[in-house]
Amino acid sequence: MPVDESLGLVNDDLTRTAAQPGLMMGHCTAREAEEFFEKVGGMTPSVSTLQRLTVTMQERWESLGPEALASIREAGDIPQEAVSVSVSLDGVMVALRAGEDGRAEACWREAACGTVSFHDAEGERLKTIYLGRMPESGKLTLKAQLASEVAYIRRARPDIAITAVADGAPDNWTFLESLSPETQAVDFWHACEHLRTASDHAVDPRWFETYRHILRYDPRGSTRVIRALRYLRDKPGRNRAAIERELAFFRKNRKRMCYRDLSDRGIAIGSGVVEAANKVLVTQRMKRSGMRWRIQGGQAVLTVRALLKSGRFESAWKAMIGEDAAPANDNTSLNHPLALVA
Repeated sequence: MPVDESLGLVNDDLTRTAAQPGLMMGHCTAREAEEFFEKVGGMTPSVSTLQRLTVTMQERWESLGPEALASIREAGDIPQEAVSVSVSLDGVMVALRAGEDGRAEACWREAACGTVSFHDAEGERLKTIYLGRMPESGKLTLKAQLASEVAYIRRARPDIAITAVADGAPDNWTFLESLSPETQAVDFWHACEHLRTASDHAVDPRWFETYRHILRYDPRGSTRVIRALRYLRDKPGRNRAAIERELAFFRKNRKRMCYRDLSDRGIAIGSGVVEAANKVLVTQRMKRSGMRWRIQGGQAVLTVRALLKSGRFESAWKAMIGEDAAPANDNTSLNHPLALVA
C-alpha cells in the first residue's frame, strides 16, 4: 500500500519508532507488553502483532551477513582496559510443545547459553556478551557463535588472554579446547560439589572444609586433594567405587584446578556468569507456570533478551531495520503525528 510504504512500516504493522520499543518488550510476555503499552498510551498493539514482530526481527537477525555483525562488534564491544576474557557455556532445560524436536508429545530439552566476559587486570568483570539458543543437537549454533566471538577478539586484541571456564561436562571441554585457550579452569564450585560427595565417606566432619580450603588456596591444591582421595579410597570399609568416581574427576581435571595461581593472576575460576545467563535469559522468561515453547518463538525471545543483556540491541536494531526502504516522510521524531501510530 502506498501509505504503508511512505511510513516505512515494519512487518506491515508498526512504524519504526513504534516497532523498536515493541521488540524491546521481548524481555517480558506479549500479554505483559500489551498491558504496558495500553497504560503508557500512544499505541495499543495486540499480542499477535508483538509476537509476529519478535519472530520477524529474529529471522532478519539470523539472515544478516558477517559484515553486519562485524560492524556491531567494532562499535565498541571490547573494553579498552580488558586484559583477559573468560568463555563459558552451559545448558538449562526448557519445555517444548508437542510436535517440536521431532516428538509427538510435549517434552523437556536442553537450551544452551554462552557468555564471553571481559576482565581488567584485577579480575573485575567489565562487560559480558550473552548468547542463547533453543535446544539443538550438539549445541552446534551456540558453539559456532562462541568460536566467532573468540576469533574476532583475537584479531582485534591479540594481547587479551582467553580463559575457558565451565563445569565438568566432557562435551563442553571438547569444544572449549578447540578454541585453544591460554588457560582452562573447571568451575571451582562444581569441583567442590565433587569434593562434598567424596567427603560423605570420610569420618572427620571437617574433611570437606579442610580440603576445600586446600583446593582453593594451596598452590598444589589439586595434587593434595587427589592424594587424600586415594588414601580415603583405600581405607577398609569405604565405598571404594564411589570414591574412585570422584578421584577420576579430579585426576582428569587436575590441570584445570590451579585456583590459587589463577586468582593471583586475576583470572576467573567460576562459571557463575553463564549460570546466571541460564537464569536471566531462559528461566525467568521461559519457565513460568504452564509455559511450553516452539523452537521458532523461543529463539526469537532468547535472541532479543541476549542482545539487550549484551548492550548490542541498538546497533542490532539498526542493522535489522536497514533492510526496510527508508520512509518517504519523517516518522521517527516523537513530535511527528505519525510517530507512534500505524
